[in-house]
Amino acid sequence: MFPNDDSVESLVSSCISLVELIICNCSTKKCNISHNSLKVLEIIRSVLYGSLVIDTPALAYFNDTYCVAREYSLKNLQSLIRADIAFLDIRFDSHQTKATAFFEGISNVNILVLSSSSLKLFKCCEPLPIFPKLLHLKLYCDYHNFERGVANLLTDSSRLQSLFFYQEALTNLPEKVPHCILYQLKVIEISGFMTNKDCIGKAKYFLENATVVMKLIIPTVPFLSDEQKSRIYQQLMASPSKSKQCCILVV
Repeated sequence: MFPNDDSVESLVSSCISLVELIICNCSTKKCNISHNSLKVLEIIRSVLYGSLVIDTPALAYFNDTYCVAREYSLKNLQSLIRADIAFLDIRFDSHQTKATAFFEGISNVNILVLSSSSLKLFKCCEPLPIFPKLLHLKLYCDYHNFERGVANLLTDSSRLQSLFFYQEALTNLPEKVPHCILYQLKVIEISGFMTNKDCIGKAKYFLENATVVMKLIIPTVPFLSDEQKSRIYQQLMASPSKSKQCCILVV
């Protein structure tokens, strides 16, 4: 427990050479983190009854895991390389403004890792933020009906080079093939793979459209036998592929 609203700000500002800050299992009314040399910020399992303000021009890594705040103000994150975001699984329909402010604040990121609940929050944004510098996207997602969020990330992330996602996160494939799939994606990993038609269809979609993909990795569900894995591999190898250098791994 911090004694007053200005405790975090006072502590951070007094550490003039600070490069890494981890806030874990804390609660406070206000969390104002403004620092010119801070490079790593992690806020884990903490409750902020007021606002979370981050103004850190040198920040390279941001981890927000199970942190609850009423308002977000994220500024000057132009140096951000990676963000790992795992919000609590709560309803976000009434938090459109909060969601938009948060994701717009980290929109310069190169590597983005989102949990299922984080993708739910992303879907509440209006308008949906664009990530122009995004190179690597990982979605730890095991729910259906996330087409709007995932399709937007693929369509607007024209520089995306690697994509890791749970197969149920993308229920419907984009009718218009995104630019990143056509010309940028080099590594694709689709988890939770089974031997049903939908799973095979999703993998074939990428094979048929990704012109420069070098590796398609298929981690299957634990109960699949080696024979079933071999059957998946054979089906994918028989599928037309735009990329002549693609290596398919079924594990």
